Amino acid sequence: MPKRQEFAKPIKERILEIEVPDRIEAARLAEKMAVKAEAVIAKLRELDLDEAEELDQDAACLVVEEFNHRPVRMRTAAEDLIKGDRGTGSEVVRRPPIVTVMGHVNHGKTTLLDQIRKARVAASEDGGITQHIGSYQVQTEYGSVTMIDTPGHEVFSEMRARGANLTDIVVLVVAVDDGVQPQTLEAIAHARDAKVEIVVALNKIDIPGADKSAILNELAAQGIETTALGGAVPVVEISALHGQNIDGLLKEIIDIAELHEFKAPVDVEPQGTVIEAKMEKGLGPVATAIVKEGRLRKGSYLICDVAHGKVRELRDENGQVIKEAGPSTPVQIQGLSDLPQVGCDFYVTTEQRARDYVKEVRFRSQQHAHANSRTDRVEADSIQEMLRMAKEVEEKKVINLVLKADVAGTREAMLQALEKIGNDSAELKVVLSGLGPITESDVNMAAASGALMVGFRVTANSKARKLIEDRKLRTYFSDVFYEVTDFVRAQLEGMLQPVVNEEVRGAALVKEVFTIHKIGRIAGCGVTEGTIERKLPVRVVRDGTIVAKTKIAELRHYKDQADSVKAGSDCGICLERFADFKPGDLIETYEEITSAQKL
Repeated sequence: MPKRQEFAKPIKERILEIEVPDRIEAARLAEKMAVKAEAVIAKLRELDLDEAEELDQDAACLVVEEFNHRPVRMRTAAEDLIKGDRGTGSEVVRRPPIVTVMGHVNHGKTTLLDQIRKARVAASEDGGITQHIGSYQVQTEYGSVTMIDTPGHEVFSEMRARGANLTDIVVLVVAVDDGVQPQTLEAIAHARDAKVEIVVALNKIDIPGADKSAILNELAAQGIETTALGGAVPVVEISALHGQNIDGLLKEIIDIAELHEFKAPVDVEPQGTVIEAKMEKGLGPVATAIVKEGRLRKGSYLICDVAHGKVRELRDENGQVIKEAGPSTPVQIQGLSDLPQVGCDFYVTTEQRARDYVKEVRFRSQQHAHANSRTDRVEADSIQEMLRMAKEVEEKKVINLVLKADVAGTREAMLQALEKIGNDSAELKVVLSGLGPITESDVNMAAASGALMVGFRVTANSKARKLIEDRKLRTYFSDVFYEVTDFVRAQLEGMLQPVVNEEVRGAALVKEVFTIHKIGRIAGCGVTEGTIERKLPVRVVRDGTIVAKTKIAELRHYKDQADSVKAGSDCGICLERFADFKPGDLIETYEEITSAQKL
């Protein structure tokens, strides 16, 4: 007799708390949940998730929830870098205010920065306003001020936004002979978004007949209530060109700093923001940053974006080696593995933590690129559709471009501006971008891809110039930002088919149709608009639809032949290759106007 099967008590489902790191392999996640790896893979397919060797934290948490467990997010490498133990922050010191000069192009921002810098730099110093460091510190009788050189053209709006987010005080330069302009409005918006103090510098005040009250009213209309009109925003009248009242502007900045008492902890791991980056011969990647907190010292291990490394040397804006840089200090950093992205924050950490962070960033970048490659793919429903799509790509006008710039910030802004140029018919494709002069390698790339070469604030070396001349390659050099973008736009527009518009010159309404022996069918019309000219092409419009385009064979005013008949008169019209007139038709003469297509 078979043994009787005993009743088995149901086992309560266990809900586990599963720790999920920033990345985890599917097999390891299955092990944590005590399920087979195949089950996790099947769930990934069911959720239409990527079956990569490693899952990111979001995907892993979703899978854990699908198996009815509770995910516990572990701190990612990025969070560990930012939220880790950075120090107590008990020692707080006063720091210099960080000032960004903003405003419309040609309103005098660069001249103002030059005047401020001349007040503290020997006349023999070489290298332009900021030696491409992007920032400098000025010592005044009132105190120290850190200046950021932020360009003013509209295509630099992203850089201006970064500047405003880093700054404490915005000096809004407005020329009294030009008033509030588009870049002025952008600068105001950036300053408001960053919630920083604003000082209005009325520039070119020495111009005869300058109406400063009109400018103040324009600013008031934008919500900038100046002290001159009973508001809180200070106004300083200056002449940047002649150095007039620059001290007054600096004193106003120091007064605001005294009022707000800008402070920063110094007993914490250093943190700051990269404002410039470039490759220097013999030095490799060099980043310029402003320290926000702590004291950055030689030998510290630094991470910013995917660039990392031990600080080999620190230099100030004059190129002098320094031992440390405190809060609000601009500093050049040597020793990084790569060029960091302009605008990213830097942190001082351990080498292992930095490598974990870089690994995480690159993993997420690969995941993002893979996702885009899947979502951006366009599938054709038929062979005909595929051929149509291929023809569109073939017919699209493309200019390949090799771009070389002086520094990373300029290159980034230039690339952002160039991305906006183009439409469905014409496209700009940057095949290579880099820093420094145009070299033989750049010329070879341009020759191979048929590219236009553009150099912004750089030249071509001697060998490259010889190659350019021999191969007759297209090149363009400029040190004015908008001249480059305008030139490239013009080159792309030159490839487009011209636009042909038909402008109506006259219109006649068909009242009746009759036949004349040896001539044919004639439309008896009344001219309702403009002038019907025999020499112009015509189109017949019926119920809003063009039914024919042709020429006038004969035009009569009463019984006489005519070259033209004006509005208010009757006429008879006989057309070439068209005789199917109907009362109510509209006969329009028109002129074809050809114009270049604009982007």
